[in-house]
Amino acid sequence: MDGNKKVLSELPQLQVLALSALNMAPLTLAGVPGFLSAVPPPFNIVISNVPGPVDPLYYGTARLDGSYPLSNIPDGQALNITLVNNAGNLDFGLVGCRRSVPHLQRLLAHLESSLKDLEQAVGI
Repeated sequence: MDGNKKVLSELPQLQVLALSALNMAPLTLAGVPGFLSAVPPPFNIVISNVPGPVDPLYYGTARLDGSYPLSNIPDGQALNITLVNNAGNLDFGLVGCRRSVPHLQRLLAHLESSLKDLEQAVGI
């Protein structure tokens, strides 16, 4: 992954844009009926991070403790993981295709376990 980042950082900005457009081109045709069944998408997992509020939010006296994102998964996509930070917290939203990821709950358990290990390793 570091090698890929290095290559992209050395390319002119216009070339990076053209390469990105080429990689994403099949998605522009995803709305065409039957296209995804004939040509699979270039990837089947999306991971995104949505910046949230830095300061705590309130509705009256009720504090917003979590903001769990819900995304969609179009045809050909197996898993969507979206993260939202919220006043020092990091909230995860996982949405998966039942056929491609039949035991999504297991993935969530592994995620929780890994986050605990990470927190312990850095002393949080």
